[in-house]
Amino acid sequence: MLPFSGTGRWPASASVALAELGSPLTKHQFISKTAPEPMAVVISRKIRAQEFGTRLSKADREVLIRSARVALATNIAAKGLPPATRLLKAYATSPRGPRRIAYLLAVEEGTLFLLFYRDKNDDVGANMSPKNPEFSRQLHKHLDWLQADIESGDFEVIETTEE
Repeated sequence: MLPFSGTGRWPASASVALAELGSPLTKHQFISKTAPEPMAVVISRKIRAQEFGTRLSKADREVLIRSARVALATNIAAKGLPPATRLLKAYATSPRGPRRIAYLLAVEEGTLFLLFYRDKNDDVGANMSPKNPEFSRQLHKHLDWLQADIESGDFEVIETTEE
């Protein structure tokens, strides 16, 4: 069964959580590429623990803020994503070296959800594509974690722009 209860839809509680974040990007703006960049990155507790350990360092937070640019990201083909979402790959340099970052973009809400923050030589970071079986396996696990943490309200929001 694919993530998001196999329905291909965001759970109702996720819609409420997204509504509370605001909607900086409309579907029309995204498609026309005249949209402002997303103003927030959502990080689920389970994904944060997997990718960063017990806490997100200031340096890694800054890398995420710099990399959260839809216009600079590359689309990743993936099956089984919820409707109106896209999987994006970003490249960044951190104090610990090159990173590969995967986000789930909720197109209508304009919100980025962090899925992976990996070293470029990691089994997943070296090839973030459906052709990599390890990436595909971990992608579905991370989508399940994201869903569970959104439903329980167990996530943090990093603002990427100053108001």
